[in-house]
Amino acid sequence: MGAPTPHPLYIAVATLGAPLGADGAYTVMLLAVYVGFAALVWLVFRLGHEAFSWPVGVAAAFVLVTSYVLVSDTASGFFDVPVVALVIGAAVFEAGSPRRGAPVLALLAVAGLQRPEVWLLSAAYWLYLAPGLSWRSRSWLALLAGAAPLVWGISDLIVTGDPTYSFGPTRQNAITLHPGKSIPVLLRDVLRLPVLAGAIAGFALALWFERARAALPAALAVLSTVAVGILQATGLALLPRWTFIPAAALAVMFGFAVMGWTLQGPGPLRTAWALAGLLGILAVLVSGRPHFQAVRSLQTQRDGPSRAERDLRSLTRGGESASLLRRCRGIGLPTGMLVPFVAYYADRKTEDVGGPGRPVSASSVYIRPVSADARELQRIGVFAKPAPKPPPGFKAVTGNRSWRLYTRSAGCSA
Repeated sequence: MGAPTPHPLYIAVATLGAPLGADGAYTVMLLAVYVGFAALVWLVFRLGHEAFSWPVGVAAAFVLVTSYVLVSDTASGFFDVPVVALVIGAAVFEAGSPRRGAPVLALLAVAGLQRPEVWLLSAAYWLYLAPGLSWRSRSWLALLAGAAPLVWGISDLIVTGDPTYSFGPTRQNAITLHPGKSIPVLLRDVLRLPVLAGAIAGFALALWFERARAALPAALAVLSTVAVGILQATGLALLPRWTFIPAAALAVMFGFAVMGWTLQGPGPLRTAWALAGLLGILAVLVSGRPHFQAVRSLQTQRDGPSRAERDLRSLTRGGESASLLRRCRGIGLPTGMLVPFVAYYADRKTEDVGGPGRPVSASSVYIRPVSADARELQRIGVFAKPAPKPPPGFKAVTGNRSWRLYTRSAGCSA
């Protein structure tokens, strides 16, 4: 089991917060995600407004703030949220001033340091611009469009000695740790079925009635979905947050589905469309009930993983459990995602710490989550399913509110 993927943008932002210590750096990252969510909602409104009308923008923004998955991932501090805001911001720049060029590619380049599927958007936009440019401008913008993969490769080379490290060993981590779902299922999870169905209808309606206006959000929806599909084709098991970019674009299409009638002249079509749009909004309100539960539990969702991590650090660094971990030859874990944490806190090599793929015979101790705080890790993807029970022969010897440590060997007893 290798280390997690070293995303350059995440590392850069985390480095800025490092002088504040672990808790301070976590606060900085969480603040960046919260600001990113607010920016994303505003920018989706702006995209809907620029492309169609302000009512369409309002409906699109409403979709995002009623997405349980998006709100929950924001509360949990996932850095993909501000990255989506960068991409939508690039689309807003383009919508406000077509063929804007460098500012759009610059935002995509920054986003591409966190999400590799953004590289396809940069390449497609450069191809769109290239025919009308001089060779000098083409070369400059090509460098800007290719900056993200270039910087990512250099970062991997400096840190690991392998410029393709993020797409080699860490790719196997993603395949091992996460269950696979199809893109339509993930989009349904993020948007909810009524919104996804409305977005598909809005896509068709926009291309029929407002093709020129729809070109940008439609292209963003299609290209970002294709980009995620390319990742899936490499064998990666997709996560819901990887579909946030196409989900944001489809939210604009849903906005057109329920409010596009405002662009039509008086008549039967406008009346029928307005009634259908009202039904669509009601369906979203009914299906959005989990969102309100998510809002009520934001503090729990934010504090649960943080508290569980602090408890894991305490378990591995102090008292009887730290003594056991120093003397035992192998540490078993229910998931590989905990490997870097345990290895770092216990000052052990990652080879001494293993997840589900490690033979039980190679481990003398086993660490497992036990509390509601640790179970929150399952919700955010640390565990694909409830953490498995200890292997046969292991007995609990110590622990704290979030974790239990088990041993199978008398030589590992305190």
